[in-house]
Amino acid sequence: MAERTCSIDGCGTQHYARDWCSKHYQRWKATGDPVSPPRPKGPPPVAGCGTVAAYTRGCRCDDCRAASRDRKRRYREEHADTHRAYRAATESTEEYRLRMAARKKADREANPDKYRRRLADYNATEAGRQNRHLRKLRRRAREFDAEMCVVTAADWQRLLDQYRHCCAYCGASDRPLTREHIIPLARGGRHSIGNLLPVCGSCNYSKADRLLVEWRAWKQAIAAAS
Repeated sequence: MAERTCSIDGCGTQHYARDWCSKHYQRWKATGDPVSPPRPKGPPPVAGCGTVAAYTRGCRCDDCRAASRDRKRRYREEHADTHRAYRAATESTEEYRLRMAARKKADREANPDKYRRRLADYNATEAGRQNRHLRKLRRRAREFDAEMCVVTAADWQRLLDQYRHCCAYCGASDRPLTREHIIPLARGGRHSIGNLLPVCGSCNYSKADRLLVEWRAWKQAIAAAS
C-alpha cells in the first residue's frame, strides 16, 4: 500500500492527520489554518513594550530585544566587580576550557578561510614575523638538545634598545632584525638572552653555524680572494 502524503500543494511529506503532515497539522491546531506562517516564539508584543520599564521577557520584537541588551549591559557596568569575579571563577574551571576549546575547534572547521586570512594578516606584521622566527629557534634548540631559557618580549626589547635597533654586526638600521645566537645551537650554545644579539637577516644567514671568529676569518678570506 502506498504511503499517503500531505494534501497541501508542494509539500509531499508523509501523511500525519486530517490529510496533512505533522507541520501543517500543528499549524492548524495553533492558528486554525494549516498554511498560515508559524507564530514567533514567546509572547506576542504588547502595547508600550520596547522600553526598559515596559520590557517584556520573551518578547521577540526588535525594541524589546534592544532593551534586553541594554539592560544586561547596564547590569554588567553597575556590578562590574561581581561580574569580573564570576567570570574569573568560571573561566578557571576545566569544564569551561574544554567547552571553549571544542567551540573554537568547531568554528575553525566550519570557517577555515576566516582563520587562514587571520593567520596570513598576523604573519605579515612585525610581531607575527618575530614569533615565527622564535618558533623556528625553539624547534632548532630541540633538535640539537640545547638548553632552553625563557626569553621574554621585554628582554628582547631591552636588547634592541641597547643596540639602538641596529644590526650588532654591520650596524644596518634599515633592515628587520632577527635573533642571532653568538654560540650557535649546533655548536653547544643555549637559547638565552645572554647568547642572543639583534642581527639583520643577511648577517645571520651568512654566519650560519660558525663561531664569530670563524665567520670573520671566512669573510676576510672571501674579500682577499675577490
